[in-house]
Amino acid sequence: LETKEVPVNIIYQGKAAEGYVVRRADVLLDNENIKVTGPASVVAQITQAIVSVDLEGQTESISQDYRFTLCDSEGAGVDSELITVNTEQVHLDLTIHRKKQVQLVVTVNPGGGATEEDVDIALDVESIWVSGSDMALEQVGDTINLGTINLADHENNTEIIFEIPTFEGVTNDSGETEVKVTLTFQGL
Repeated sequence: LETKEVPVNIIYQGKAAEGYVVRRADVLLDNENIKVTGPASVVAQITQAIVSVDLEGQTESISQDYRFTLCDSEGAGVDSELITVNTEQVHLDLTIHRKKQVQLVVTVNPGGGATEEDVDIALDVESIWVSGSDMALEQVGDTINLGTINLADHENNTEIIFEIPTFEGVTNDSGETEVKVTLTFQGL
């Protein structure tokens, strides 16, 4: 008899519902490996334990037990009649997050003879996609204020870089970390 450990691999069927996202980092398994014991010729064929998870239309996180299939490197099932395993199933916790688009804005304070009407303000990134729990996304709201521009501090056309703030429990799925704001003064 031979014994070895093989990794548990998750195969996802379908996609979470529109507006929801699943990240590999949000998956927890109670057993990441399965110990298989049996005749050496059969054990040698087994390279993974595959768990199939149906995500089709899913909007809520998953926490349940799944049975697995012992498979070869191609994903084909191996006849496991002569094999014993250390567990019959694995427990999977999978967090599914809601996704939403938020607008990026800046506050403009008039000064130096200029008001918001005298300047064109352009953001190179006007919105980002974020994801998280409903509660975390509620705290973000629909807009993120990047900061304040005091027009008195700027006499000419200029560019200002703002960092996009981060929020606990919220992931910036757009990957943008900063925004370039271009001020273009009109006829002052």
